[in-house]
Formats: sequence, C-alpha cells, structure tokens
Amino acid sequence: MNAPIKHPALPFLPPRRTYQEAPFHTLPFVKLRGRIAERSYWKVPAVHDYAHECAIGREYGAHFVLWLKTHPDLAGANFLLPVIEDMAKADQPGNRGVMAGFVAELERYILAGARSVDPFEVVDTEHRKVAEIEAARDAEKAGRAKEAA
Repeated sequence: MNAPIKHPALPFLPPRRTYQEAPFHTLPFVKLRGRIAERSYWKVPAVHDYAHECAIGREYGAHFVLWLKTHPDLAGANFLLPVIEDMAKADQPGNRGVMAGFVAELERYILAGARSVDPFEVVDTEHRKVAEIEAARDAEKAGRAKEAA
C-alpha cells in the first residue's frame, strides 16, 4: 500500500500519495467506472474560485508528474493524450483554472527537464529509433515477399 505523503494545509486539494505500482486510473482527476461511456480522464470539481481552481490544477499536475516519474518506462506512451482530450470536452466555468494550473505545472516540469538536455538531440534520437524500426519492418516485409515469390 502506498504511504501517504504529508499534505499542505489546503483542505480543497486531493490527498498526496506515492504512485509505486499504482495504475494510471488512481490519479485524482481520472475516474474509470464500468462502461467506456462512464470513463473520464479529466473529472475535476467545479470550484468557481479561480485561485482555488489553479491550486487544484497545480496539485493535479504534480500528481501526474510523480506518477510518470514513478513509471518512467511509460513516458512517451501518450498517457497525457486522453487527459487533454477530456480536458477540452470539460472546458467550462468552474474548472478553467484547474486546467490552467495543471498546464502551468507541467510547463514548469518540462522546463526543468529541458534545462539538462538539447531538445532537438532528444527528438532526433527518437526519430532515429523510429526509422530503425521502420527499416527493420520493411526488410522483414521484403524478405517475406521474396520467400513467397
């Protein structure tokens, strides 16, 4: 079981926790129930106080980053995509600050990580990996076609 992390004295924020062996749906803004129609990757409270909304969003951003940091092998697996898609669907007064705080928090972490790397070097490495995978797939496909002929 995950040991709770001491929470700041802000009662409207979700409890802090660790994410060792915790699946994605345990994040405080993800709600998965039964049928796909009942699933939401951005289920946030309507607070109607922009400052509180932003605080909740920052906290959610930190939860996401901690979850990803705990599961580094899942980085690049597009776990953020359904969050962003559902965020766009849920854009309404009462939670706009939650979105703003979440994105601002992620931007801070992106900047922190970018300070230690050349972003184009990183993306070029990814491009090379994809090109190698595609070349291997094409070679395998050509080999099968040659054998069939």
